[in-house]
Amino acid sequence: MERTRESVVAGLREMADYLEANTDVPVPEYIDGRCYYSTRDSFLEAARLLADGGGMIEKKADPPGLGANYKAIRHFGPVSIVFSVPRNLVCRLVHEAVYECPDTLLTDASEEVPWT
Repeated sequence: MERTRESVVAGLREMADYLEANTDVPVPEYIDGRCYYSTRDSFLEAARLLADGGGMIEKKADPPGLGANYKAIRHFGPVSIVFSVPRNLVCRLVHEAVYECPDTLLTDASEEVPWT
């Protein structure tokens, strides 16, 4: 199946309809939608647009040894959407295996994210 905006939205609606119709299915402890980006620009644009809708977004880097992703997360009640990108695309390596990540990804589109 081709991944288009329409197919993703339809899949999310189908999942919601399933959970609503099947009340015997236990409520999940958490639900998140994970969106992976392979380029810095696509991730930064997605993170900015995610924040534009209002609400807070949380930034988070995977702990050493548990992955190498940087994430922008927005919570919709008990459901979250997680945008991930390889950490080395938005963070600066300051020491072997130690990355320094920017305080914000939500700069004006004309501004550069520090050190990128």
